[in-house]
This record gives sequence, structure tokens and C-alpha cells, in this order.
Amino acid sequence: MASSGKNMWMIFDIRRLLPSLAGWGTVKIRHALSLKGISRDDISSALKEIDEAKAKTRLERLIDNKYRNRKDDPQWKMKLLRFGLGRGYEYDAVSEVINGICRDNR
Repeated sequence: MASSGKNMWMIFDIRRLLPSLAGWGTVKIRHALSLKGISRDDISSALKEIDEAKAKTRLERLIDNKYRNRKDDPQWKMKLLRFGLGRGYEYDAVSEVINGICRDNR
């Protein structure tokens, strides 16, 4: 019973932390929570609560805002890719958003 109570506390703690991690991708959130000593199972169950559509919209907004400041830079694609990966988003998701920007701005 004690471990069940501790498990519930950990899940509550993760839910409390998630809003402060807004703008971060699942890779970075998973890493930050694991550094706090939260088990992989608890992290996985908490990350399942993240709305993927909202996360993609957030990534698109972040990358688009960054693009506006970097569009005259000849290395803008690489810089946006590093930015998205640094925020903890997966390579495929960041690459897809950047390719969408390329298609939209031709």
C-alpha cells in the first residue's frame, strides 16, 4: 500500500511539473523527469496524457516564430533544426515542420 501511495504522489508530481515544461518536446521532458528520479513507467504514463495535436501546433508555432527572425540567414534550416531538437522534439517532427515552411515559402 505504501508503494501505491508513493506511486500516486509521483504521478501527481509529474502532472504538477508538466505545465512548467511547456514548449518542451517529449524527449526533453522525459530526460528532465528521469533526472528527478521518476521511474520510466510513471514518465511514460504521464507523457501519454500529452495531446499530440497540441504539441505539434506548439512546435509549429515555435519554429515559425524562430524562422521569422532567421529567414535571411543562409543556414536557417540547420539553425531551426538545432533549435527544435534542443527543445526536445523528435527529429522527424522538427524536419516535417521545417519542410512545411520550405514548401510554404517558395
